[in-house]
Amino acid sequence: MTASRVPQRIAILGLGVMGASIGMALHRAGVAEVVGWDPDADAVEAARELGAVGQSVTSPECAVSSAELITLAAPVPVIPELASHIVPHMRDDAVVTDIGSVKTPIVQQCERLLGERFVGGHPMAGTEMHGARHANPAMLRDAPWILTPTARTSEESLMLVRDLIASLGARPVTMEPDEHDRLVAYISHLPHAVAFALAAAVHTSVEPDGLALAGGSFRSGTRVAASDPSVWSHIMVQNAGHVTAALDRLLPILASIRDAAARGDVAALSCLLASRDCPPRP
Repeated sequence: MTASRVPQRIAILGLGVMGASIGMALHRAGVAEVVGWDPDADAVEAARELGAVGQSVTSPECAVSSAELITLAAPVPVIPELASHIVPHMRDDAVVTDIGSVKTPIVQQCERLLGERFVGGHPMAGTEMHGARHANPAMLRDAPWILTPTARTSEESLMLVRDLIASLGARPVTMEPDEHDRLVAYISHLPHAVAFALAAAVHTSVEPDGLALAGGSFRSGTRVAASDPSVWSHIMVQNAGHVTAALDRLLPILASIRDAAARGDVAALSCLLASRDCPPRP
């Protein structure tokens, strides 16, 4: 087995809440130098104030020029474009990973550009808040961090990323890109879709005075609806096949709940609400 090397210079391209949280965790783990870039000057300033980056630069080319490991923490549709942009400016032995919420399109495009040096990744952590000022490295501790290597990924590249993730207190989990996308459609993308839909249904039906009476169940069910809609629109479109399949599983269950309530069928409702094994009625 090839021994992994410990990267001492890491570049983070994208200093939103996740990029900045990772930067803070890297500093706490003792990484010697974390260089950051973001097109938003306010994000760069916030990341520096929080200690997420020790050095900020004005271009992605400068950020990656001497980096041993490069983390692409940009929005999902931007990641392949950013990877293409930095390839000519990277060290020959640099490894690249990303934190995108959808893996198949990113892995396919980045692997063509980077070959064995690309390791797709997705930390299963986050917050409905966005922006570097909401960064919190504690969200990564004990969080699953999915890695999606392919047959082309070198063992050395995978070990480098996996060992670094473990040093941050997260739990590396390896799986195929499409399996990742299928699973997160149900456990992440579908809950976000439901939260957005619930918030929209309530806000178009309940007056502000009524909303002020909402308790914990409403707040819990709609918490992630405070997430950036533009970010989640791109995520759902990028993973449309699996997201629509997940919605197709959910919608008949909701219809069955509606129909059972309308019929006054307590037994059917109890079954639907109490058991994951009760199928929807035709």
